[in-house]
Amino acid sequence: MPTLKTLAGKIAAYVAVLILAAYWVTAGAQRNWGITIPDDLHTYGIRNRRGADLFFRPEVGWFIEHGFWIFLGAAAVAIVVEVVARLVVKPTSESDDTHMELR
Repeated sequence: MPTLKTLAGKIAAYVAVLILAAYWVTAGAQRNWGITIPDDLHTYGIRNRRGADLFFRPEVGWFIEHGFWIFLGAAAVAIVVEVVARLVVKPTSESDDTHMELR
């Protein structure tokens, strides 16, 4: 199973997971973020699965609609960062680390 071995890859993956968590919180609990009647602050309308319209602040509504794609992009970036980091930074030989003795 491939794992993330570089620090840059791990950081990029953590950012992707944080984006997914934020998306899960906002999209999973839309009733907590939206209202049923638009006002000056809640202008971004989204029709949910039940057919009801909810209105959100524009930033939150945009993130609910596009957050999963942002996560997929961040996950792809994490993979690219990991591959590039492995190509740029050549690891030291494992035999050097395992055969070192304390003197």
